Amino acid sequence: MTPTFLPDPEGHGQRIDFASRPRLVTIAFALLWFSGWLLLLTLTVLDYRRFGTLNLVGVVMLAAGGLPVALALLWVASGKRESLLVTPGEVRIDRWAGPLRLSRKFESHAITGVGVPNVSAGLFADFVAVRLFYSGGNGRIAFDTDRGTFTVGHAVSGEDAGRIVEQARQLVPQLSGLLVERGVSRRRVSSHAAAFMTTAMVGFALNIPARLALVDRPICFYSNTARPRQPIDVSGMRPPGRVYLVPIDDFPVDRARAIAEHFRAKFGVSIEVAPAIAWPENAYVPERRQMNSDVMLSRLEETYATADRPVIAIALTTRDMFNPGVSWGYVFSYRRNNRLAVVSPARMDRGCMGLFPVDDARIMARLRKMVGKNIGIMYYGLDTILDPASMLYANIGGPQELDAMSELF
Repeated sequence: MTPTFLPDPEGHGQRIDFASRPRLVTIAFALLWFSGWLLLLTLTVLDYRRFGTLNLVGVVMLAAGGLPVALALLWVASGKRESLLVTPGEVRIDRWAGPLRLSRKFESHAITGVGVPNVSAGLFADFVAVRLFYSGGNGRIAFDTDRGTFTVGHAVSGEDAGRIVEQARQLVPQLSGLLVERGVSRRRVSSHAAAFMTTAMVGFALNIPARLALVDRPICFYSNTARPRQPIDVSGMRPPGRVYLVPIDDFPVDRARAIAEHFRAKFGVSIEVAPAIAWPENAYVPERRQMNSDVMLSRLEETYATADRPVIAIALTTRDMFNPGVSWGYVFSYRRNNRLAVVSPARMDRGCMGLFPVDDARIMARLRKMVGKNIGIMYYGLDTILDPASMLYANIGGPQELDAMSELF
């Protein structure tokens, strides 16, 4: 890169403009980072619209941490456009991130050294430049001041940098003989903050492929062909009890009947739909905007305590739930005493990457699998297993595990 020398508009000094051809790898990384950042912002907004809960820490991190990094990345990916203005009384360094300009200026008498330090080169230099965008920078031309060291010329050669330093000394005679003293610049708070943000941006950049390949793959590339490695045949098992599906409040009774018919026809489960019941008044927790599933389990226990034969009661609700006994943000289902459970499809509508909801057929399939897991444990007396294709899979953490499961034990 060859710097462009221009006269100061006011005729008192020299202005040098710097720009370079951006690296394709840096541009690709910036685009990937922006995609991940916007995705996380979108998911935060969608989560707030769906459930009314807002992760303030996450929002602050995304806004206060992400926006500055976005500007620094824009500057690097667009060629590190910057300029140096030297006049007898002042030195000013400008950097442009798109239409936005970041300026650093200091009076000539505040300069304690000027020179051409050794700096990081190659691809790594772009990432160092992002980190130091809001502090001293990683340029070839350095000015030591009482406020720290400021640099410019991030892609200029050492030879051109030396020539510019000599011109600066001619314009500002008091700079003659002053050299940059390495290691005396202050550790600025902005540099540490930018280092943290630079590290965070790696997470953003890897967010999309990691979530797509690892977490959301069963959702994004859904297939209903999964089968357990060793399916459990329950056709010959005839437990003495009966399963009741109990709709809560506005849960559609026709859905409860469709689920009951599915398990009756496919596995021979003795199952029927019981009369609907209501959530107890003290079940709703305003701070969480969720229902306490433990309260409903107590209600089921009271309702079915006097049964004259073994009864399995599985309540179905449309409301979002949590359980105080675990630290999870929500629960699809919770059991008690291996005969009572409550299941909610409230968070089963999440589609690929959380950007769009899935269709009703997928929600019903997820709901059947969650009900089926409870039937397998409480009605057939089976144990949970570590086969992710089985309805008895132990580690269900979200809809991605439900989509990876089959509808077999």
